[in-house]
Amino acid sequence: GVEGYDIDYPDVAHLREQLYPSAEHYHVVAASVTDPAWLRDVPADRPTLMIGEGLTMYLTEHDGVALLRRIVDGFPSGELQFDAFNTLGIKSQWSNTVVRRSGAKLHWAINKPEDILRAVPGTRLLAWVSPFDDN
Repeated sequence: GVEGYDIDYPDVAHLREQLYPSAEHYHVVAASVTDPAWLRDVPADRPTLMIGEGLTMYLTEHDGVALLRRIVDGFPSGELQFDAFNTLGIKSQWSNTVVRRSGAKLHWAINKPEDILRAVPGTRLLAWVSPFDDN
């Protein structure tokens, strides 16, 4: 009963559909995450898990906060999981081989959970894992 949705730029979504077999409960949505229209393609009548891997740092703070607000406002219950870079990670992007080779630019630094909790009403922290914790 779980439906999966992958949102990515149209060119990437098209490539993904060519490389990976289709699955009954898996959907690829060809859109930019900053375009509010893709949210209409995801049912909001049940608890929702949204995962943003390798996403937030590529957004501007304005676009990132707007995206998180739309998700929180559009889905009455669920969980949001994502990774983020802090200010040091953004400032040292020149040393990140993947970013450098892709020609991408990192923008949004999230230094602590409170950055999101203050900016996006309706969120609450379930867990935060620092890369510096020895787990």
